[in-house]
Amino acid sequence: MAIPLSYNLNSLRVRWSSTVVAVLGIAGTVGVFVAMLSMAKGFKTTLVSSGSPRNAIVLRGGATSEMESGIGLDQERVIEDTSGVARGASGPLVSPEVVVIAAFPLKATGTDANVQVRGASPKALEVRDTVKVVSGRFFQPGLNELVVGSNVARTYSGFEMGNQVRFGGGEWTVVGVFDAGGSAFDSEIWCDANVLNGVY
Repeated sequence: MAIPLSYNLNSLRVRWSSTVVAVLGIAGTVGVFVAMLSMAKGFKTTLVSSGSPRNAIVLRGGATSEMESGIGLDQERVIEDTSGVARGASGPLVSPEVVVIAAFPLKATGTDANVQVRGASPKALEVRDTVKVVSGRFFQPGLNELVVGSNVARTYSGFEMGNQVRFGGGEWTVVGVFDAGGSAFDSEIWCDANVLNGVY
């Protein structure tokens, strides 16, 4: 026997509060599920685009991240001379790097947030050929100069071209902005590895 439509409508009118709770509960569950899937997809896209099948990261034994690792100059030479290392016009495509964390104020709130600062070599742009300087120039070796990722320039205060930025006990000049195609490098600050290593 079919239930008349009027019965269903009257039921909704009489039990409107429980109906609203049920609808909101389902909508909330779906919303959380969609948000979690979006975050997972975003993390995967960022991390995958940050890597390259042509590049390898060399860490010391027992290190689980770049910040825990340390490789000496003599070991760097061994790595550069290893067969299988690509070579360019300037020699082996190896970029010794130092990675530290520094806090800078967000434009939106003014509160400090951590940013990864990468000390790199002049060969960094050859090694990571998806990274392009889109404004200004790349840092000069031996100087307190910074190039910032496009996300850093948009998100953090004080990173306009030519600005002086203070961290690590020194003054640094912003000389360029780079774009890394949406990878994690877009949220990094790059400078000369030898200068950064001496500061930290």
